Amino acid sequence: MADTETGDSRNDQIEELLSDLDRDLTEVISPLEDQFKEDLMEIRGEDPDLQSIEQGMASGDDPEGSSAEFDDDGPTGVDTDSGDDPFAGMDLGAEESAGEAPEATGDDILSGLDFSQDSESAESVEPMDTGTSDQDMGFSDLDDLMGGMGDSDAGDMATGLDAGEEDSAGADLGDFGDLGDLGLGETSDQGDATQATDGGLDSDTSFEDLTEPLQADTGAGGDDPFADLGDFGTGNTESAEDPFADTTLGEDPFADAETLSGDSAGDDFAADLGGADSGGADDFAADLGGGDLGADDFGADLGGGDLAASDDFGTDLGGADLGGGDLSAGSGDDFGMDLGTMDDMGLESAGESDTQSSAAGEEDLGGLEDLGSFSSGDLEEMASQAQMSTGIGEEFTDEELATIRTEIVDFPQELRKAIIDAVVNEKLSHPDQRMLMNMIVDQADPDQIADFLEPRMGFRPDTSPPDVRKDGVPIIYADEFSPEALGRRRRRAKMMLLGLGGVILGLIGVFGGLLLYRNLSIQGLYETGLERLQDARRASPDQKAALAQEAESYFQRALEADDGVYDVEYLNRYGIAYLKAGYYDEAFYKLFGKIEPEYEWNDPAFRAPLINVAENSRWYGPKERKEGFQSTFVDKDKTPRTVEIPGAYIVSRLRDREMDRQNLMALGRFHSHNSRRFLSTPEGQKYKNDQLGIDYYRLITTLLNLPDDAEALAGIGKIHYNREEYGAAARKYNEILETHPAQIEGHAGLINTYIELWKKDGDPRFVIARHREARRLGLEEELPIYVLTKLAGFYIDLDPTDLRIKYQVDPVDAVSGYDLDQNVVHLLKIVFDKEETRDEETIQGSEYGEGFYQRGRYLLAKDESARAMRQFENAVRTDPWHYPALTSMGEYYQSVLDFSRAEQYYRAALQTYEAHRDDYGNRPEDETLMEGDIGKIYFNIGSLLYLQNAGGSDPTLMPRARIYPFRAERAETEETQKRRQQLLQAADYFDTALEKDLEDEQAIAQAHYRKGWIRYMGADFESALEEWNKLDSSYEAVHDDRSILMGRANAAYHEDQLGYSLGNYLKLKDELEDEAMRISSPDPQNRSHRLVYEQLTQVYNNLGAVYEKQYMEKKEAGASQNVLNDLQEQAMSHYWKSVETAGLVDLPAEIPRQNIQLSFPRSGEREPLLDEWLNPMLEKTDPPE
Repeated sequence: MADTETGDSRNDQIEELLSDLDRDLTEVISPLEDQFKEDLMEIRGEDPDLQSIEQGMASGDDPEGSSAEFDDDGPTGVDTDSGDDPFAGMDLGAEESAGEAPEATGDDILSGLDFSQDSESAESVEPMDTGTSDQDMGFSDLDDLMGGMGDSDAGDMATGLDAGEEDSAGADLGDFGDLGDLGLGETSDQGDATQATDGGLDSDTSFEDLTEPLQADTGAGGDDPFADLGDFGTGNTESAEDPFADTTLGEDPFADAETLSGDSAGDDFAADLGGADSGGADDFAADLGGGDLGADDFGADLGGGDLAASDDFGTDLGGADLGGGDLSAGSGDDFGMDLGTMDDMGLESAGESDTQSSAAGEEDLGGLEDLGSFSSGDLEEMASQAQMSTGIGEEFTDEELATIRTEIVDFPQELRKAIIDAVVNEKLSHPDQRMLMNMIVDQADPDQIADFLEPRMGFRPDTSPPDVRKDGVPIIYADEFSPEALGRRRRRAKMMLLGLGGVILGLIGVFGGLLLYRNLSIQGLYETGLERLQDARRASPDQKAALAQEAESYFQRALEADDGVYDVEYLNRYGIAYLKAGYYDEAFYKLFGKIEPEYEWNDPAFRAPLINVAENSRWYGPKERKEGFQSTFVDKDKTPRTVEIPGAYIVSRLRDREMDRQNLMALGRFHSHNSRRFLSTPEGQKYKNDQLGIDYYRLITTLLNLPDDAEALAGIGKIHYNREEYGAAARKYNEILETHPAQIEGHAGLINTYIELWKKDGDPRFVIARHREARRLGLEEELPIYVLTKLAGFYIDLDPTDLRIKYQVDPVDAVSGYDLDQNVVHLLKIVFDKEETRDEETIQGSEYGEGFYQRGRYLLAKDESARAMRQFENAVRTDPWHYPALTSMGEYYQSVLDFSRAEQYYRAALQTYEAHRDDYGNRPEDETLMEGDIGKIYFNIGSLLYLQNAGGSDPTLMPRARIYPFRAERAETEETQKRRQQLLQAADYFDTALEKDLEDEQAIAQAHYRKGWIRYMGADFESALEEWNKLDSSYEAVHDDRSILMGRANAAYHEDQLGYSLGNYLKLKDELEDEAMRISSPDPQNRSHRLVYEQLTQVYNNLGAVYEKQYMEKKEAGASQNVLNDLQEQAMSHYWKSVETAGLVDLPAEIPRQNIQLSFPRSGEREPLLDEWLNPMLEKTDPPE
């Protein structure tokens, strides 16, 4: 029958039951015997109680021999066939009630156990002498964890937890501390001993039974002494012989927990708490430490020992208070037996149930009051948490768990109780539990842990050491071994260690800080000097000199701060910085050094000197150099040379006795430098030697044994490229790719070289093939920023029709699907997003002037002039040296006849070029500036003056009156005279443009024609003919352009070259008549119609003038009358044709009419009148709109 007592009564019974569990410390039996004895001897000295411990440990507590494993037939550690009772000899210390105890048979697994109690004392249970068993629940190491406050014999827990232990590995609690939620499911009413030992768990069991009133059913076999301690795993038993005979496990209380990773017959109650698969009779929490502990006890991983299965559960708990109560067992009490009666264990009685034993068992429950007042609600909540817990042990390593075990042993008893209580009873949240464990791992002070627990537990645990043991025996410490003294000793030791560590760290910090400050200060001086040189690159000449001097000052200060020790790295960096700033002597002194006598550095036959210290000399240190000592070296010619200023090459060869790769790269770059200043000034010409540069690069591939060094090979290729030896350059770049197919230097060099070949022969196939290969290899975005920009410019200038028809290349890339325009956009997008570092400078694509310039060119090609202008403005903003962008902006404003703004941009471009032209060549993008057509700027400025003053009806001209060849007898207005002066200035700009090697072929033709036109209008017909004759080699349409034919004919007429003049007029006449015939109905308002008929009118008149002038010459020469008549007829006929043609488009015909009136005979010296107006524009290159 179920007991109806109140919860308070049950708590009193549990408290009374557990109050007898306090045992003397000296009775603990532990596998860690030696360590335990040493610790005990250190604290207490010689203690007779140790003899009982030694005897107990020698009496059979074999950690391995006591390990019991279960199989389907029962416990393998018990000989059931012989009838031996594994619990035989266990004296539970109570009088058996008359008539109520079950009979002891050979088959009874509890035979020999006395479960009865004194009938007069229902509130206490006498200590049970269990002897030594083969199967402990095993918690002995938790006693070490709790400070060893109670001792007990190795009592057997198997009898109390037989059913509860079966297949317990299926309950993977995961959480470290939910020791209160360890209930097992009910056992079935029917079953045999085999089922009881097999321990199969039914997955349907829930934790609902934990909240039901404590009760026990009385079976036929008599009263069960555990009946009133709660369900021990079975229901009603019907066998009077064996209280566990028919035990079968009920439903699985951990059905919702993780599935077992494997079968573990006879596993301990919570073997998988740590997540491992424990075998045999593993203890309650064998896996809390994360290991497979076999039959180790509950606290194996908490106490720090590798304990045997025979260790007692109660021993390990020691004097700890798991829920605010006292779990220390008295001498001889088997804590496992009492735990087996706990309602929170969820176990039902497996034996008989008699009235008297039930009453005694109910009273025993009162001792659990100290476990935290386990009400049915608490148990339900704890059971739920057991199912839902996530665990706090898996994240700790074995070393950290060992630290936890070590540290918690040293804590005061009350603090240990509070920690166990907080963790076991889930009084802390999981994050707080983890924080608590981390504090223990970090060896926090007990007071710190108490401070941590106080706001969370509602009280502050006492951190002072105890004065008495749990059993009331006073603790007498020797002064030097008292807890206070030991604590003081530990604190002093910690303080000394911390102090010593602080002193050491302080010294390290001081010396390290001084060393770091020294190094940083030296490095800072060097870096500041390099920054000054970088600023000097773009400064004005005066500022540049001051910045260079300041940079040298920083270098010398850094050298002095470093005790005069030369740093090869900074020597190399300063050498390149001086090179780019245009100070070539200083650069060479940093890279090589200053010597006396010097070599002939610019001799093409000179090779890199392999120098060594001369005999009777050595490398002198800083102090010796200050005293005037100078090292001497020799090379293969054995000529001694004195080192006046050490450079990187000399330092590495003479001091370090090696060759520095970066120095060889820098020297190769120095001697092959290609800036205009280096090539044009004596200072640079002294060092310019491409062959010497190649020799330094070859030293890397030979003496340094780096034959495949990509940078060195690329350096040699760059020298050939600069010399326009593109075939040799391509071979070097291909040599790189033969060894390293994905080396970016090889791909970039080939693309750059092939673009230059395309500019010469017009074949774009090599460029396209190499670009597509780099894209296929995924290297496109790794190409240098300038190569990407140059490649975009290449695609801008390609004609897709010409590419497809002439070269049989599909303009669309089959892999990427990009056509020419899409390639341009894609490449410029990469440029904009790219960033690269080059010579102490970071290049941002979003601030890259050349990239903006190519965008502007692309937009101009797409007739998006306004957007193009914005890109050109960005190019000038980000790169003030970029005069081609200024030129393009001027050309745009010229095309819209905004001559004033166009002139401003042209003159700004010219000023920019003149200010920085000598510095072009220091950067890769300077290639565009060096290749820029500076002659075009002069041509454009001259064209502005020309177009504003020439006059005419051409849309590209300012609407001014026509101007004619100057005649002294004619009076000209001041405005006309000013126009002629402007035209003469334009001619000077054209001359300069041609002297500057104007590259634009169309501009060259225009320059020659316009110069001739200006000379023609100044009546310098001979000079005009000379300029126009130069067009034969530069202008393909020279024999078809009507402007040139007319100009030549008119100038030849004035030079009395009548035959040459007549030939040009007749050619013009035939072309114009053919074109006029195609005009069926001339429209005077149609400009093209009007221009054809105007020119035809002019040609007819001028032909008549030629024939008349020939008539006059023939007549004076005495020619026949027939000849004279023929010439007269030809002249008059053309004069009249001129008049008729002019009438078709409503043109005045004053000149031919006047010739008709004055001719034949013409009086005096007057020659026939020419229509001398000449179109200022070439018709083929400047077609009218």
